[in-house]
Amino acid sequence: MGKIPKKFIDESRLVKEYFTKDYLLYQPDSDDKDKDKDSKSTELTQLMIPKKSSLRARLKSDDDAFVKFCEHLLQIDPEERPTAREAMKHPFFQKQYDDGLNDKEKERLKMFLSDKKMYKHGD
Repeated sequence: MGKIPKKFIDESRLVKEYFTKDYLLYQPDSDDKDKDKDSKSTELTQLMIPKKSSLRARLKSDDDAFVKFCEHLLQIDPEERPTAREAMKHPFFQKQYDDGLNDKEKERLKMFLSDKKMYKHGD
């Protein structure tokens, strides 16, 4: 997915609550949430460092078209994300995939579907 675009960080009114001066994402330690704002406490923070893995590894997929389709959809900036109509035109949907059936299963499916057509037209 990549980094959060700087324009989002700059436009946020809560940026100081979630980002360091170097634009690193952090969260306060959960123990400090319940403390009174006036009481002095040593506030602990936890940097939010993304795991160093690829989307391909996260999806557990070797299908390039599928991974690129997901990358296309998962843009942080909404202006860079495709509309539903644009997404449906992605090459992922043009690719022919093996249905995973063996020849015997395919033949049974063809027979089943042809029987269904006969019943539809024979009413």
